[in-house]
Amino acid sequence: MPRFFFHIEEGRRLPDVEGTVLADYRAARNEGVAVLGQMIQEDPEAFWKSGSFKLTITDAAGLDLCVLDLSAVVSPVASRPVPGGEGGRWRAWPWGAGEP
Repeated sequence: MPRFFFHIEEGRRLPDVEGTVLADYRAARNEGVAVLGQMIQEDPEAFWKSGSFKLTITDAAGLDLCVLDLSAVVSPVASRPVPGGEGGRWRAWPWGAGEP
């Protein structure tokens, strides 16, 4: 069975030097999606701070097989106050002062 490598970028590149033996390319793609999901689940704030996570899957020869690139764009409206506070004043969005 082939060995696949899952190189992660979350502000800096974290190369996978050991790799993972999997049945085929389809299994590697599915593992890549699972790895990204686990990264976000374990530390969602790291994702929001960096704005993106990237995972590159390579084969044993170093050939890029696919890239999973997850990014977030926060709307400018999410960092502005909304109308409706007491006395017609603006109030912060419900999730906090300027943070989505």
